[in-house]
Amino acid sequence: MKYLLLSSVLISILVCAKSPDFVENDVVWLSANMGKTHSNNEDVKPNDSVNVQIQIGYDFNPYVGLYGGGGIASNIGSDTVSYVQSGIKLTYPFTSTFSIFSTLGAVSAINGGISHQLKSNIGLGVSYIITPQFSTQFGVDYKDNLPIYNQYDSDLNTVFWGLTYHFGRPDTSNKLIQQIEIIK
Repeated sequence: MKYLLLSSVLISILVCAKSPDFVENDVVWLSANMGKTHSNNEDVKPNDSVNVQIQIGYDFNPYVGLYGGGGIASNIGSDTVSYVQSGIKLTYPFTSTFSIFSTLGAVSAINGGISHQLKSNIGLGVSYIITPQFSTQFGVDYKDNLPIYNQYDSDLNTVFWGLTYHFGRPDTSNKLIQQIEIIK
């Protein structure tokens, strides 16, 4: 299963490559998120940690995209949990700068000595476009029954904030050009 997840992440990255027929609405993006993760397993102490993740994605249009990436949740059960994930991202823009998004995908822990099973991953968040190339997001993420260490599995709930850089997004700022006629 871990090879299936790794191959889907690689396919997502390959799809993200900018091709000659790259449409203006298509956007490749790179996101870095930081947040707090809570483990629902009472046997795991401590059950709160810092979570850092990096994702790369490809938006086919303003509503649908693919993403893949990985992250680290430090100090859960006196261990660090590393994981990879990929999936689909659905976005609904309310205005030209504000939108909500949801993610649905698969996640697998990649630490040594634990089961590398494919588990589900869902998320929900809001995004705000700061400039045409940069946006910020705030959201929640839920990883279902992820193996964290030894024989313990746990649901991981994460609240995160992050920044995203959008490659190839056109600059849509208004530019005023004034022509001055010179009389000789």
